[in-house]
Amino acid sequence: MKIKDVVELTGTTADTLRYYEKIGLLQIERKNGVRSFSEKNLEQIHLISRLKEAGFLLKEIVFLFTFDDVIESPLCLSSKDKQVLTGVKDLIFTKFNMTREKIGRMQESVKTLEKMHSKLVDALQSGKMEGYNK
Repeated sequence: MKIKDVVELTGTTADTLRYYEKIGLLQIERKNGVRSFSEKNLEQIHLISRLKEAGFLLKEIVFLFTFDDVIESPLCLSSKDKQVLTGVKDLIFTKFNMTREKIGRMQESVKTLEKMHSKLVDALQSGKMEGYNK
């Protein structure tokens, strides 16, 4: 799949995709010098977007992607690997809690907007604005 197709599917700009490749987030095959994105690349791009939405910095995402292979490895983890993975686990837990708090704030915003919308609908139907004097 060419870069323009990926841009259309993901909403990620071509410059951003090239940058992700440059910093090592994406390993993109080239066919005759042209980037050829795989389904795995698309999954990675969507994951990157979700992680960014959760508040991860790009350098943290690069770090997570680096240790993805370690987690998937059938080999026993060294004590250093365990120490690093504990740090990664803690980072993920922190971002998880931050995301939960953000969701709570957004839910409160939705309630506020629903109330405002309801008041405006009522005002338009009745022709009166409650609590408003000219």
